Amino acid sequence: MFEKEIEALNDAYKSYNLNYNKARENEILDYIRSRIVDEQSSLEYILEQMDEKYSFDDILATFDEQARKKIIYKRETHLSENKFKFYYGKMTTSVGNIAVECSDTLEVLRYFIRAIQSHNTITISDIEYSEVSVKAALLVIFCEALEKFQIDMNLIMLLPCEECYYDEFDKVLVYDENGLTVTKKAHNYSMFIYIEDAYFESVVENEIGVLEINNKKYRTVRGDFYDVISEINKEVPAGAVIYTQSSVKAYEFMNLVHSSNVFVNTTLMAKEDIEEPDNELYCIRKIMYPSKDAVQATNNRAPEDKKMIAETALVVQKPNPWYKKIVEKIKGLFKKN
Repeated sequence: MFEKEIEALNDAYKSYNLNYNKARENEILDYIRSRIVDEQSSLEYILEQMDEKYSFDDILATFDEQARKKIIYKRETHLSENKFKFYYGKMTTSVGNIAVECSDTLEVLRYFIRAIQSHNTITISDIEYSEVSVKAALLVIFCEALEKFQIDMNLIMLLPCEECYYDEFDKVLVYDENGLTVTKKAHNYSMFIYIEDAYFESVVENEIGVLEINNKKYRTVRGDFYDVISEINKEVPAGAVIYTQSSVKAYEFMNLVHSSNVFVNTTLMAKEDIEEPDNELYCIRKIMYPSKDAVQATNNRAPEDKKMIAETALVVQKPNPWYKKIVEKIKGLFKKN
């Protein structure tokens, strides 16, 4: 996979997870269903031309079945407050960028819907890839809907199998005659301490002392916020903490870092071994952060926080090259039928 596609996936994951609105998921799916119905004649034409084994009714029934599935993303977050005035708890959240190797049209449709429901980016690695197919037509319908709802259309991709470099993904799902095989990045048992604000240098020194006494592996990092998150996510550490006075960066860190323990301004000694859920599209993350307004942003950080919020809310659509090729072919078919 090209570097630009990976960058596009990361951007889509970031914007969709940071602009969370649980009511919007069902609104998007209702709209997509209406668009599928609107394009029934075009889809039936492609089904016939491609000699598909499925009918339009099969597509609609599969859509309805998956759309009715219970959404568990961030639905079961229970927080408590400890004696040190920190909130802590566990939340069911997304994994990150997931590649799914499959060619079955209905299974691809399910994963397009699951991307919206689970808040993962999902890239279909198609061993029977074609720019003119029912899968490609469904991709266009989904992506146009995402754009309408101000969601990055790169949340879902459809690519030839040979163009997907699985090492770049957080998890890979492969369907074959033996069923489903799941491969994920190997976990690193060290931990990251991100010193985003020098104000906390002395606090971090004390934390390092405690970790070393207890023979805990750790790394301290400094630097650009998103570069550090990218570095951490390549490692999939056992725990990560940010020391910051920015409430916005605290929130983004807890939502974007791929670790089972993600904390703000507190000790990594509170790390736990977290069991993974049965559903391969989710992970469970322990979070901990100061309870007084989450993180008390100081006046000198307020302008920076406002700028970050504005930038996160702004979605600039940058269709990937593969989608551009598909949409040119499919839109012509939609107009004809």
